[in-house]
Amino acid sequence: MVFYISKLRFGLVGYGTRGKYWIFALRSKRDVDMVAVCDIREKAAKKAATLSGADFYTDNYEEFIKQDLDAIVIATPHFLHAPQTILAAENEINVLCEKPMAITLKECDDMIRAANQNDIKLSIGFQHRFDEQYIKMKQAIDAGALGDIFQINLSFRKWRSEMYYEQSTHHWRGRWTTEGGGVLINQAVHFIDLFQWLGGDIENIFASAKISRHEFQEVEDNVNAIVNFKNGAHGQFHSAITYDYDKGIELGIYGTKASLVWRNHKLHNSMTRKAKRNSFWGDLKKNLKHPHLENFIQSIKEDDKSIISVNGEEGRKSIEFIRGIYMSEISGRKVRFPVNDNGTFPTLGRYYKTEWENL
Repeated sequence: MVFYISKLRFGLVGYGTRGKYWIFALRSKRDVDMVAVCDIREKAAKKAATLSGADFYTDNYEEFIKQDLDAIVIATPHFLHAPQTILAAENEINVLCEKPMAITLKECDDMIRAANQNDIKLSIGFQHRFDEQYIKMKQAIDAGALGDIFQINLSFRKWRSEMYYEQSTHHWRGRWTTEGGGVLINQAVHFIDLFQWLGGDIENIFASAKISRHEFQEVEDNVNAIVNFKNGAHGQFHSAITYDYDKGIELGIYGTKASLVWRNHKLHNSMTRKAKRNSFWGDLKKNLKHPHLENFIQSIKEDDKSIISVNGEEGRKSIEFIRGIYMSEISGRKVRFPVNDNGTFPTLGRYYKTEWENL
């Protein structure tokens, strides 16, 4: 077992909304030294460097990863996650990659292979798994406190304006080749991760994906699906960014003894008269600061991949769910798991050429 005595040398790729969070998180850790930041936008790279005290790099990612780094955080547009992770792995740099892991299953598999071949730690940015409320839901299910699970429902209702897409660098959002999808892979992906983490292995999925209110983009904004889990549970899934009214998120797990429903940041419990109240319904504890990052750091310092709570194999599951929906929309049929992902995307609207194609 290897223990680091000196500080871990970290780099950050991408100074967008999540990049700003990561600078704050990394600077809060006493055992981390931020030494390099990278962004293709020079103004953003300089600002990140000023906030972090690190050196900055713009269009030379290869030079950035040569800075004797122990680990990097990748917070770039989705289509860059796989190539940037693989190149970092080939330089023996540990990677914490933001969600989503990638945009196809092949990319996920390539990332996992690169991490294994180069013996680096790979963690995927699903921080909700560290939230006490979801941990309690998982513990209650695994302990049988809800009885036999027969129904799992997710309703994700949000809104995104046209400006949200226009403000993305080189218009990477709303395009299949750069975002890799719409509401599924961007806004709802955290709850897709929780849906399958709490529900368990999936047997099959039948889905419909549409563009209902965002005709200026290629990707879906409204999705409905019926999911069958291997444990016999039935799933009802809805996610959309078409609601500029009546917004909300609800994730419900229903068993023969009790139910747990997470609704708009509050956890609700109902039970049959025969069910006994237990510790799972107690008061929720406040999370530690940045537990996901702490988990990643610990795995590096102790040189132990098994410490990582959301590794590449776990991060891949949400992409398989999303790709299953797209394959169902394309074929008009129920799709069985494991998903045979051919890497294609459904045709929902007109094709838009992205500015990234000119770079």
